[in-house]
Amino acid sequence: MNKRELDILAINYIKDKLSLNILNNVYEIGTYFDEDSYNDMDNGIKAIKEKLPNHFYNIKSVISKDFDRRKPFIDDIKQDIENIEDISLPIIATLKFADLLVSIISDYYQIKIAKIDKEVKFEPQFILSEIYNFLDNEEENKTLQENGGLLLSILNCNMTKDNYKEYVNRSLNILFEEATEKMIDATMETLKFKFAPFSYLEENEDKETLLNIFNKKYDTMEEEELLQTLETLDSIGQKYSNKIGDIGAIYGCFMDILAIYNFAIDTDYIFKDDFMLKDMYYYTCEMIENKDFSMYENIEKNIESKYEQILQNITRNEKIIKKQVYKKPYDEYTDAIKVCVSLDDYSGLNFEKNVLFKSKCNNTNIANKKFLDEKIEEFISFINNLSIDNLMFKKLKQQFFFYIPCPLGLNALKIYFKNALDGLKDETAVLFSYKFLALANPKILDENIDLGHHHCCDESCNHNH
Repeated sequence: MNKRELDILAINYIKDKLSLNILNNVYEIGTYFDEDSYNDMDNGIKAIKEKLPNHFYNIKSVISKDFDRRKPFIDDIKQDIENIEDISLPIIATLKFADLLVSIISDYYQIKIAKIDKEVKFEPQFILSEIYNFLDNEEENKTLQENGGLLLSILNCNMTKDNYKEYVNRSLNILFEEATEKMIDATMETLKFKFAPFSYLEENEDKETLLNIFNKKYDTMEEEELLQTLETLDSIGQKYSNKIGDIGAIYGCFMDILAIYNFAIDTDYIFKDDFMLKDMYYYTCEMIENKDFSMYENIEKNIESKYEQILQNITRNEKIIKKQVYKKPYDEYTDAIKVCVSLDDYSGLNFEKNVLFKSKCNNTNIANKKFLDEKIEEFISFINNLSIDNLMFKKLKQQFFFYIPCPLGLNALKIYFKNALDGLKDETAVLFSYKFLALANPKILDENIDLGHHHCCDESCNHNH
């Protein structure tokens, strides 16, 4: 495929992506604006949501203007998107904090219900050999970095303060190798969020409930209290998961329209050869004008078939484009190909990532060592300055291994796991065993391998939390 043919394909790909954006908004506006379908939505989001039909209605006039005259409309919708991101942060934080507490408390609950045979001592050699096999089978450094961190995240963290600091320092140097200052700033904020989502909560009853749970002594709680606590967390998690789903749908529509404002050449580019899409758009505009969305059923039946048709084109052309530009440096891309790449940043699927990675830094230079060292030191200070119980702090450090690359080599990892398993109590060892085997070799669990005569009488115990 020559350069001209590739450009034509890219232009058609962009048109299809923007057409799909139109359809997403037609569906969202037609389905959810005839009644208030967001009863639990934050009031700030509701206010922004009411602006969506107006932004959609403006598409025909905005894309008929030259790009300089579009700027006020682009700035307006970008401000709404920023407002959604600001409002969403504490909502996402609440869900992540609830999930974090569930993963921690589940360990204590599983130990309580596990019915360990007290007369049988746990033998770590079998699990240790399985860990060695698991690590030996990983040939690539990247995979070892990922799986090493994953295994560490399910084993109690017994590193000293200095060793943990050294681990994080080495890990972040790997993570940010050849990273820009902007990437480092954004990712550091996200890592803080991952480590301590409770620092981002808004003041409300749910925050108080979560912090009360956070400060409890789980090792002294009875089985019934642990179960009730997990049920409370599940209820809060479901509530905020629904909120995020609603907000994410609205956010996706705003991002869709922003992409159209930025990349649609004119109205002909979108509608000239697609009369069905044009009819759907103008029909929706008519509903917006009349504030009557009951007519939506007249076009609803055509949306799915139209959506599937466009999606097939996008999927096919995306594969061709990726194959043609694979391994080419960005500065060799044509303008059309660069737009294809840019459209990924406007995807509503990036909602949570965009909220968490939000950064005001515009510097795109590769960071020097001094800049990176200062940012790592700031992050470690952030961790050390958290005012939390020591037992919970160890749990947070343990969970955090999952989010950063493991800098330890194969032999160092083997030594660490050998020493760690030797020091485990029977109950904790059995719990780790099941979590590890469920991850690495579930067939062994199916074959009922004896792991210290552990027998669980609770059907809800799947040992994979």
